[in-house]
Amino acid sequence: MSTAIQQHDHGRPWTFDEVMALPEDGFRYELIDGDLIVNPPPAPSHQLLGHELHYILRDGIQRARSALRILEGVGIKMPQGNLLIPDLVIVPTSASRTSAAALHPGDIQLAVEVVSPRSRAKDRGTKPYMYAEAGIPHFWRIETSNYRGRTKELPVIIAHELVALGEYAVKHTVGAGERFMPAEPVPVEFDPAVLVN
Repeated sequence: MSTAIQQHDHGRPWTFDEVMALPEDGFRYELIDGDLIVNPPPAPSHQLLGHELHYILRDGIQRARSALRILEGVGIKMPQGNLLIPDLVIVPTSASRTSAAALHPGDIQLAVEVVSPRSRAKDRGTKPYMYAEAGIPHFWRIETSNYRGRTKELPVIIAHELVALGEYAVKHTVGAGERFMPAEPVPVEFDPAVLVN
């Protein structure tokens, strides 16, 4: 379960610099509106799904000869000093070579969240809202367990596209046994079932 260390526990709102000074101890520290969110290391199945998607996207990037790169578990310094860590991002090659503590939202072409039982509300609501507000053009949410309104076989990929600053529209909802064929930011084609098999 994610743990929020509220501002009153710290005596004041946490800052980006304070979070970046925390030890590298296997936890993922995110900062949302001054609250420090401590996420335990992801489950092996969560990591495996992310790695499988990484390989698929990497192959698509190579086939397209695109100047993009895939990064896992990196921070994005969001507006108002917030810090988010998506499971996976696609960025221009130049951004992947930065030594900065965190990426800028303008560098992110795609943010991916694999919904975790420990962070459902953030993965489905808070983080997509913040990605849209920051102008990140593509957001994919991957569901691996039952959720309200599900009509597709798991896993389900729900691909969002920015239609206006602060507003995503669902472009694709694809479940296991179907073909997911986004053209952007990387042209790929695969059955979501391969992410868990």
